[in-house]
Amino acid sequence: MKKLFTTALAAVMLLGGTLVSASDYPNKTVEVITHAGAGGGTDVTARMMMLRARRVLGEDMVVVNKRGGGGSVAMDYYLEQPADGYSILTFTIGHAAELAKNKTKMTLD
Repeated sequence: MKKLFTTALAAVMLLGGTLVSASDYPNKTVEVITHAGAGGGTDVTARMMMLRARRVLGEDMVVVNKRGGGGSVAMDYYLEQPADGYSILTFTIGHAAELAKNKTKMTLD
């Protein structure tokens, strides 16, 4: 279970956008964006991962809930954020379905 959690956390961190110079990063709060409402399974998982990452990295992080559209609202919000490494999108099978149906501005490119 610990190996799965560590692998999932690493994947989330790698998909978080482009990092700036290591000496300048992070200097503001990192947003973990999830498509689930507060208290749901995906939200709780995102919060657990965020708390672990916060302890490991020693940096401030916050979960941002963007409900609706099967995840497309969260994906569109993520795309509106600057590609500076301060936004991390939790990605589930629901997001993949929305991508396949072209229900979001996000693409696989």
